[in-house]
Amino acid sequence: MSATFLRASFGGATVLIGTAMLVQPAMAQMTAPMVGDQWSFECRSNDGSSFQETYRVERKDGDNIRVAVDSAGASNWYEKPFYLLPTTLASEESASRHKGTISSLPSEFEGLKSLDVGSQFNEWVVERRPNDRLNWSYKISVVGKELYYNPGQGDLEVYAIDEQRYTGLYTSKLLSYYSPKLRFPVYWEYSDSNNAGIECNLVTASLSGPTPMASTPATQSVPNPSETLYATALALVASTTSNIRSAPSTASTRLGSVTAGENVDALAVTEANGERWYRIRTPDGQSGYVFAPLLALRGQTASAAPVIAPAPVAPAPAAAPTQSASASPAPAAMPAPTVSALPDSDRSARLLELYKSGLLTQEEYTAKQRELQGEVAVGRQADELNDINLRFRRGELTPDKFMQARANVLDTINPRDMKPKEALTLLEQLLEAKLISRTEYGRKRQAIIDAI
Repeated sequence: MSATFLRASFGGATVLIGTAMLVQPAMAQMTAPMVGDQWSFECRSNDGSSFQETYRVERKDGDNIRVAVDSAGASNWYEKPFYLLPTTLASEESASRHKGTISSLPSEFEGLKSLDVGSQFNEWVVERRPNDRLNWSYKISVVGKELYYNPGQGDLEVYAIDEQRYTGLYTSKLLSYYSPKLRFPVYWEYSDSNNAGIECNLVTASLSGPTPMASTPATQSVPNPSETLYATALALVASTTSNIRSAPSTASTRLGSVTAGENVDALAVTEANGERWYRIRTPDGQSGYVFAPLLALRGQTASAAPVIAPAPVAPAPAAAPTQSASASPAPAAMPAPTVSALPDSDRSARLLELYKSGLLTQEEYTAKQRELQGEVAVGRQADELNDINLRFRRGELTPDKFMQARANVLDTINPRDMKPKEALTLLEQLLEAKLISRTEYGRKRQAIIDAI
């Protein structure tokens, strides 16, 4: 078995990721592209600018391919073994900013062909540029296997490949999703220590010759939780762009999304594996499940830590739900759920009644809800960050090792190793303790939210 992994919502396409477990089928292999294969992407920089990129295979010689790149009107190219497509490595490249060559790529990287989840490759390479010579340290890992939803391609089986590299004081990170079926990465996000950032998402793919058959999707372990109906639909608003899923699990199929500020009605609430989900309906009639911390009571200002709306005021019997004239009924296609009490549901219900009657202010209601939800201890991450800071001040760490050590600690705060609620709360506490910057907080928080 392997844990599902990271990522993202962009341009309506989302990688389905989280903490659920998938049964690992037979190992896949990378597939070499063919001459004439072409892929087009929509890209967005962290400065808010958007542009298009097109990649086309011009020639192929054994494992080596030459790819022409049209990026925002500029023509570039690179040559590399096809198994390095999900990385920044290239035996030769010509880009608008520089030209570079790597005379010999370590043979160890050929292991990427097998797409063996959990494998890691660590090597030094030398890149030569016209007026420079760079010694790069590369760490490349196959971190997981998932389903990626693309509007033009549907659900694609992808492998998440993480690359971290550094030279001197400069570091960069690339997370890409490679599709054996399409013979190319279909999504990637890149960031570096110069605060550059970019993410690209596949729009179209045109392949020459036959395409490989997709392997049977992994069997998903989806919880079968009990669900509690609302007597009257709860008016909520999305605090951030959020996925709508077919079941209360990040391993379930993505049906669509709601954007920040969009109004939805919650028809029911579910506790699944210790996490709370709402079954919602959008104004255009779309139904599904949304992770509860990403929604807030309508009229409430969205904040860095959205308040989870409370449990139902009065659960309706499954056989004959009682609804007021203004209530929003559950979709006819969905079976009547089993009604069960939720932890703290009575206290949450009383809080909602007091808030609606005006006897509690918004601040008081929010504070009590957070009290019910509980807090997460800062834990070892704070101790490790304090220790890293102290060692750096003593001169025991060079600047590049200091940055790498901090990045390693922050990498432990992720939806793979902890519940999203715990990860978001931990980030809040580290920010309040001034152990991470607001920039680090913002990037990490967005990565966690996008993975839900």
